[in-house]
Amino acid sequence: MSESGNVPVPPSPAGAAPPPCPEGRPTRCRRRGRRFAAGALGLALAATAGALALRAAGQSAPHGFAHGPFAAHSFCSGDPDRHVVRAVGWLVDDIKGTPEQEQKLAAIAKSAVADLCLLKSQARENHLQAVAILTKETVDRSALESVRVRQMELANGASTRLTKAIADVADILTPAQRVDLAERLKKHHG
Repeated sequence: MSESGNVPVPPSPAGAAPPPCPEGRPTRCRRRGRRFAAGALGLALAATAGALALRAAGQSAPHGFAHGPFAAHSFCSGDPDRHVVRAVGWLVDDIKGTPEQEQKLAAIAKSAVADLCLLKSQARENHLQAVAILTKETVDRSALESVRVRQMELANGASTRLTKAIADVADILTPAQRVDLAERLKKHHG
């Protein structure tokens, strides 16, 4: 059983003891986070950028964000910094990073999430405006086109911001850590 006593932990191979956990991170959380940690930050940023791009193209993500891993919350609700710090902590543990790297990565991630959450709220406003235009008796095509242009600008901004964050993260990680991260992402995301 884990430290909390409610989550079974599979036995270690050949009776070896499980590796010690970093202070403040129980085994069950670290194990649960392994799948999530390697790509949590990138996935959240990519999901936001993808949603903006889909909405800008007049589509919506399948079932919105009401299903799947982000059903209960989004990085943009509640306490985004807490979510980011936790995800970055798991990532740094997985790639054997340093505390200095963890601080720098957390700053990059917090900034990117804040910027992308702002874009997400702007995209939501544009979406509501488009719905209002389309539900009037007569559709104002120029107003609809104006909303479309704004959505495309937001999608481009999200893509640019995501690319900057990814490049900033790559600057912090060593080449070996980037290879390790890429292998983990490939394992979990194909």
